[in-house]
Amino acid sequence: MAQWKSTALLQKVRSMIASPDFFTFVFPPQCISCENQLFEKDLLAAAQHEDAISRRLLVAQDWCGQCLDQLRVPLEERCPTCGAIVSVHPSYQGHCRLCYTMKHHFSQAVCINNYAGLMQELVVRMKGRKDECLAMQLGTLLGHEMQRLELIDRIDVMTPVPTHWLKRFRKGFQAPELICESASKIVGIPHVASLLKSVRLTEKQGLLSDLQRLNNVKGAFAFNAFFAEKIQGKTVALVDDVMTSGATANQCAKALKQAGAANVVVAVVARGAKAQ
Repeated sequence: MAQWKSTALLQKVRSMIASPDFFTFVFPPQCISCENQLFEKDLLAAAQHEDAISRRLLVAQDWCGQCLDQLRVPLEERCPTCGAIVSVHPSYQGHCRLCYTMKHHFSQAVCINNYAGLMQELVVRMKGRKDECLAMQLGTLLGHEMQRLELIDRIDVMTPVPTHWLKRFRKGFQAPELICESASKIVGIPHVASLLKSVRLTEKQGLLSDLQRLNNVKGAFAFNAFFAEKIQGKTVALVDDVMTSGATANQCAKALKQAGAANVVVAVVARGAKAQ
C-alpha cells in the first residue's frame, strides 16, 4: 500500500512539473525588450488590444504592451521608396531627402521603425550581446510589418544581406540571417541564405560618410550562380537589420537584378535617421 501511494504521488508530481502552468510559475515570461516579468493582467490586457497583430504578439508573451507600442508605429506617412517614417516635404516630390537625391536599384523598402529611441537600443543590444533570441523576435516583428504594409503578395523569395567570410569567422553571429529566417516563417515565403555573397572585405559602414559608404560597398557583392533559376523573373526581398544611406542594399539589389531578378524590395528592422 505504501509503495502504491508513493508511486501515485510521484506520478502526480511528474504530471504537475510537465504542465505548462508549472513551467510558467517557475519561469514566468518576460518582455524581451524591458525584461520585466509579464503577469496575468498583462495577458488580459493583450487580449483587449485594438490592433489584431499587436494582440497576437502580446498574447504570445514575448513583449509587454508598452514596449511593443513604441516599436510598432501607426501607418503614418512614410517615404514610399525607402520606408523611412518621415514627414515628406513637398519639395522632394513625395519622397524623403535621401530618395530624392539618390537612384535606387530596389523599388521599395519597409521597416518596423526608424533607428532611434527604443528601436536603436534593441539593435545595439542585439549586436553587442550577439542576442540570437532578440534577433529572431525582431525578425518576427518585421514579418508582421511586411504583412501590414501589404508587401508580401509580390515576393517570391527572401534573402539576407551577406557577410564576408572573415567577418563571419570573427563575429560568429549573423543578425540578418536570423532576422530573415524568422520573417520568412511569418510571411510564409521561402528564404535562401546564400543567394548573395560578399566578395570583398569592407570597412564598417557606420563609421563612414554617405559618399564613403557608396565607395566602400561598390562591387562588394555578387550573386551565387548556383541559385540562378530561383530568381529569374522573380521578386526578391532583401533583408537586413539597419539601412541608413541605402548603399549596401543598393549594391545587393544591383547584383540580384543583373543576375535576372525582375524586382528587388528591401525589408529592414530599422531605418537610419539620416533619411530625415
